[in-house]
Amino acid sequence: MSSFILVTKQQSKAWLGRLRQRFSPSRMLRRSDGLTLLQEGGVGQEWILARRFCAFTLLDATAIPFVRRKAYADITVQRWSPFADTRHHIDWVGAHAMVWAWSQSQILELGDGELVAPPRRVLPETLYRGTPHAGEAFLVTMDEGMEGRVWRDHVMIACQWWAAVPTLDEWNGFRRGAGLSASHAMPVVESLPMLRLPWTRQRVAGFTDLAGRHRKVLQCVAAGLVVALLATPLTASVKLAIKTVMLERVIEKEAVGVGDTLAAREAAERDVVAIDKLLKLRPPRRQLQLMSAVIAATPGGNWKLLEWRMPDSHSLEVVVQMANPDPTALVRGWEATKVFRNVTVDIGRAGNEVIIKADIASANSLHETAK
Repeated sequence: MSSFILVTKQQSKAWLGRLRQRFSPSRMLRRSDGLTLLQEGGVGQEWILARRFCAFTLLDATAIPFVRRKAYADITVQRWSPFADTRHHIDWVGAHAMVWAWSQSQILELGDGELVAPPRRVLPETLYRGTPHAGEAFLVTMDEGMEGRVWRDHVMIACQWWAAVPTLDEWNGFRRGAGLSASHAMPVVESLPMLRLPWTRQRVAGFTDLAGRHRKVLQCVAAGLVVALLATPLTASVKLAIKTVMLERVIEKEAVGVGDTLAAREAAERDVVAIDKLLKLRPPRRQLQLMSAVIAATPGGNWKLLEWRMPDSHSLEVVVQMANPDPTALVRGWEATKVFRNVTVDIGRAGNEVIIKADIASANSLHETAK
């Protein structure tokens, strides 16, 4: 009886392996020189993106309500990302989000102008090398180059890529940026193999590799498949797997639409800021309005305008020639128009020349409203 059970388990394991391969995507490593096949599959492609293509940051959402953290992370990543066409992957550890971002157009161009279709999913290489630690800094060999990591309470708080082994100064700069003290020697470089599953999903096993992002759902599916060997037709299990794949494609398509909407919103906000800056350069009054106000504000009719200057859009300087100028009357007359403020009058060298300086009041200012 025990030998029969052992054979049944082995057959079930082999059958599940073939089914997983048939309904799982082919796994490819996206390197700087193109794509390398890691595992053959039957439904689309899944890329492991070389670390050199990615930028990393850590988001702290402790003050954000749980239901709003995903939206907060999506908006924050779009603002932080150094790429114009950002795609990203986020893994949460409590209220902290580890974020990897990359340029969609850069990874889809393989070289010599050759473009490929987007894969079903892209995950950073970092997730497939090593495991989380409680603390300290590590230097890890990647497929291309080196990666420095700093862990704190099983959260990667800092991550940096170098094309070659960094110098001690570069390594200490990385440590200080993560809040660690400088080291007197370089750490031992760790050479880690490529994992079958990301280290963020090591607790998810078996058939859940079909769609790792839906771990809880697919854990139930994996248990259901074992029961299905004895209690349900094989076709029902296959249909369930196909529906799961279709649902994942719909989710990824919707995620792309949300990213485009966020990018459009960011562009609109930048345009509003630029428009506001240009509007501030516009003078508060038109030249003809200022000229009319000067004529009305200057007492007497026997005077001549010699110079007209605007040092900036909000101030006016004029030089007027008149007999027996009265500075007090000029100040009162100009400020009575409510068009000018902070009026000053200086007598020129010729005695009959007056230099008048004033600030131009905005048409909608409180000073104008008081009129």
